[in-house]
Amino acid sequence: KPPDHALRPPGKLHQLDGRDHVLDGQQRLTSLFAALKGLTVRRESGATDDFSEIYIDLEAKDSDTIVKTDVERLEQGSYIKITDLLYGGLKQLASYPDQYLTKLELYKKRIESYDFSIIEVKGVPTSIATEIFTRINVGGKALTVFEIMVAKTYDEEAGFDLAEKYDELVDRLSPLEYETISDQSILQLISLILRRDCKKQTILSLDRSEFIATWPKTVESVESAVEYFRGTMRIPVSQLLPYLGSGFITNR
Repeated sequence: KPPDHALRPPGKLHQLDGRDHVLDGQQRLTSLFAALKGLTVRRESGATDDFSEIYIDLEAKDSDTIVKTDVERLEQGSYIKITDLLYGGLKQLASYPDQYLTKLELYKKRIESYDFSIIEVKGVPTSIATEIFTRINVGGKALTVFEIMVAKTYDEEAGFDLAEKYDELVDRLSPLEYETISDQSILQLISLILRRDCKKQTILSLDRSEFIATWPKTVESVESAVEYFRGTMRIPVSQLLPYLGSGFITNR
């Protein structure tokens, strides 16, 4: 999910259940990986970004823009794809004019030896890891509980992405005009189903496999509640429901 290109460390990692979870910097890490591999990335909106057409202008000076995506005005043979530079092999690089060979070697070495900055936190609970992140985050913006749970519950093999699942649920509720049910309410519901408690600490401690297994039941519960609100309570739209922070619903 590419990129916001902020000039900050590419990522902050936290190890959970034997795997690394990205708490911040997923967009930057994805963009870097896609650019170095020449991949195409699909956005949640359905649009795609092609990272294979990224070039290095071999005529550019240090004060110029060296990396370019539009090479129509450049002379053939005076630029090279990043993927060709990294994986093209000696034969392909040797086919360039002699005046570019030094630059080709320099740029290849710069990319391969660049030390990307990552802050890795090991052996601490999720709540501590996110507190560390909040303290070192340049923008000073704390992660929401939902954002933390998106990272914690992500499972590629199971095809589970909480952010996508929540968006799908909102799309299902939209025709019923109940699309304003918050992500926090959904997390509280899952926590209540699994632990009969919905405090922040309880939500953050939920097991990933249990969370994923409970998602279908959660969707069913939400849809049943919406049906009850609309049919029995005669509440036609979700905007008329008490909302988080209104005094009717608390996080205690």
